[in-house]
Amino acid sequence: MFETGTKSSMSKRGPSILPITLSLTTVLLLLGLLGALTIHTSAFTRHFKENIVVLLFFNKQAPDATIEESRAIIEDKSYIKRSEFISAEDAAYTFKDELGKDFVDILGDNPLPSSMELYLDLGSTSMKIDAILDDLEAVPYVYEVEFEKHLIEKINKNTKIIAVGLIFLSLLLMIVSVILINNLVRLSVYSKRFIVKSMQLVGATEWFIIKPFLLRSLLVVAIGATLAWLLSFGITWVAYSWLRSIYSQTNSGNLPNFGDITGISEYSFLFVALLFIGIIIVLPTTFLSTRKYLRMKIDDLY
Repeated sequence: MFETGTKSSMSKRGPSILPITLSLTTVLLLLGLLGALTIHTSAFTRHFKENIVVLLFFNKQAPDATIEESRAIIEDKSYIKRSEFISAEDAAYTFKDELGKDFVDILGDNPLPSSMELYLDLGSTSMKIDAILDDLEAVPYVYEVEFEKHLIEKINKNTKIIAVGLIFLSLLLMIVSVILINNLVRLSVYSKRFIVKSMQLVGATEWFIIKPFLLRSLLVVAIGATLAWLLSFGITWVAYSWLRSIYSQTNSGNLPNFGDITGISEYSFLFVALLFIGIIIVLPTTFLSTRKYLRMKIDDLY
């Protein structure tokens, strides 16, 4: 009877949980969007790195049989995502179409070597780019390996800039959110300070009094984190779909599908992270604020 009556009276007094829920949802939504941006930035970086072509040239004097053996060795490498073999004859034919003249007849010989276009699967190996290039150059009858390293350096540089910016924004949002949510929680507990003190005077234990406030805060966190996660996922999906359509209209290639660059595990981790952040923002403040009024004298409540 005592517990039911107390909880009923507590629920009818003071502001509703709506302001706290909306504020927490807004904060977690911004953090969720930053998290989603981090996930997709990492996926984009890997995607663009894996779509930079590695050109590999074979020794022109190597027999076709040995080139096939070397080709098999290369294609069996774990870091090779896909490859395309271009024979010397195919290269000459392509070059002839571009020039409009048969340079083989003019020179009397085909100077172009057999080659391969390689695309790397960086997600399946811990090897660095330089180590991969050295490994390819060590394959028998490989004459030269060309790779636009400046593009990788540019991607890495931009990724670091984005990462620093995301960290700064996350810290700024965390500070603002802690101040905002703490004030709202304190106001909510303040409105029930007389109920808290009355419960203490009739013999209720400290944990018995604090528990409803903590459960209420957990409900706020669960609602806020769920809404923020759903909204961040929806906004990210819409934004990525728009970006993919723009990219396909202005470039020769297409960005991968949304599901190909991110999965359930990444967004599940994001949801858990939002829950955790919500808990560390709301629960400590709720606990400390409630205990504060439990330890105050009655005259100090006015």
